Amino acid sequence: MIGMEASGLFGNALTDALNKQNMSLRDLIQEIEKRGDTVTYEHLRKLIKGTAYPGKHMLSLISKVLKLDLPKMEQLVMMDQLEHKHGKNLNAVMHRDPQSVSFDELTRLLTPEQATMFKAQMRAVINSARKAAN
Repeated sequence: MIGMEASGLFGNALTDALNKQNMSLRDLIQEIEKRGDTVTYEHLRKLIKGTAYPGKHMLSLISKVLKLDLPKMEQLVMMDQLEHKHGKNLNAVMHRDPQSVSFDELTRLLTPEQATMFKAQMRAVINSARKAAN
């Protein structure tokens, strides 16, 4: 298990994938080395902390080793880079409600069925609050 605090969408996705597969950073390094490449523990730590971003080749390797959807991981990295460059103003420019943005990293972890269930629950809570207000 990864014992450090992850930051960013990609860092959280990487940590979740490692934890689901019960892999450490050292295990990931070994798997990458088996494929003829190298990566340092420090670089992987920075990826999790969100202080560095993987290049295309490294992202492809990590995705293969951890059986992650490469286009989805590319999107997460791009979103992290945009937020780093534009800060929290990015959400305002994109007309995204700050409250809904706080749900993003959690909803990405849900299966489609779980997302449908939680949407129904949220609608029920909203409808109940509206009825109580009238």
